[in-house]
Amino acid sequence: MGGTAKNIARALGIIYRKGLTTTSGGNLSALDSDGNIWITPAGVDKGALTEADIVRIGPQGGVEGRHLPSSEHPFHRAIYRVRPDLRAIIHAHPPAITAFSIARRKPEAQVTPYYARMCGALGYADYRLPGTDGLAEVISACFRGGCNMVVMENHGLVVGGSHVAEALQRLEALETLSKAQLYAAMSGDIRILSGAEISHGLQKEAERREPDLLQEQFPAHHAMMDDLLGMRYRGWKSNLLTGVPVSMSVRTPEGGIVSAPPELPSWALKPDLLPDALSGTDPLIWLHRLIYQRHTDIGAIFIAAPAFVLSFLIRHESMNARTIPESWILLRDIPLLDGSVPADDPGRIAEALSVKSPVVMVAGHFIVTTGKTPLQAFDRLEVAELTARTLRMASCLGNIHHLSDNDISGLREKYFPGE
Repeated sequence: MGGTAKNIARALGIIYRKGLTTTSGGNLSALDSDGNIWITPAGVDKGALTEADIVRIGPQGGVEGRHLPSSEHPFHRAIYRVRPDLRAIIHAHPPAITAFSIARRKPEAQVTPYYARMCGALGYADYRLPGTDGLAEVISACFRGGCNMVVMENHGLVVGGSHVAEALQRLEALETLSKAQLYAAMSGDIRILSGAEISHGLQKEAERREPDLLQEQFPAHHAMMDDLLGMRYRGWKSNLLTGVPVSMSVRTPEGGIVSAPPELPSWALKPDLLPDALSGTDPLIWLHRLIYQRHTDIGAIFIAAPAFVLSFLIRHESMNARTIPESWILLRDIPLLDGSVPADDPGRIAEALSVKSPVVMVAGHFIVTTGKTPLQAFDRLEVAELTARTLRMASCLGNIHHLSDNDISGLREKYFPGE
């Protein structure tokens, strides 16, 4: 049975615990090098699945295991036939994606360069009876056309990947994006980027890409790397960074930078689930370098786009942090920069940061939070997401009343005397 079954059981457990499917819903499979499909069983508690529960379907269709395979195994087989590059498939019922499914719509991926790259073309499969060849046909047709993720009408989502970790990361990413669009809908329309804007942003990102500064290059700073990865995992467990790439770094005492690949899933630091976990590069390392060069007081940087903050970013909407005292004290008044800045004038991001502006939002991209320590930068990211969430929730209640200028003056005098 080996590692394949173990990975499937572990990943399905993650999907269940993160609320992306239910006890009886969803299924996950992986294709091994011998053509066997290892798949979750039918009628077994997804919250208590073990590797011994995983079923093997042989290349000729023979079934081996102590349970029946998922009733949806026909579309798994069909997808593997038309997409030999895919080695893992997940079907789940994530709430936000399913909301689009029952509204018979797809979320928009062309709202940030990252999501455009991560999601690609989203497929849409018309409703068919579950477990039938008809359902397998409409889903596999979308994958044959090049889609890696397919919204199923009145049903949920199917996502494929080159391994289990990639499929799970894509699932989390699309659910985060779907949540952001639903939250943004509370205030109005989102802005869809043109193909030219997406291509230009990705081209500039590629031009600036440089070797990442991984833990192996800083053997004296293993604790710094462990601290960063620990905070990423903490953010994932609290649903702050679920499905969201986070580019984070800390300045070393010698003036160097310790960073980690931004698309490294927080839940998959073990090689058996995530191949080559630390082999990536950070496409934003140049931005970290710019910020550190300009601001000697900054010791740590987090760049991310959690779901509620993303709901502001994809509307190109500023976020007023004058909600409660703690939000303004941590975030201050947050500048919102134009979405073309990362591609055409990246220095403006570093220029916008200061002691009085430790946080900057870049429309259509991400939020940058800084601090003297990783904990302070992480705290600001948490507070930004909490603030964004309360603003979206309050919008359902009517007018939002922010702290007055006199209130802010009082906070400034108490917490920032002399400014």
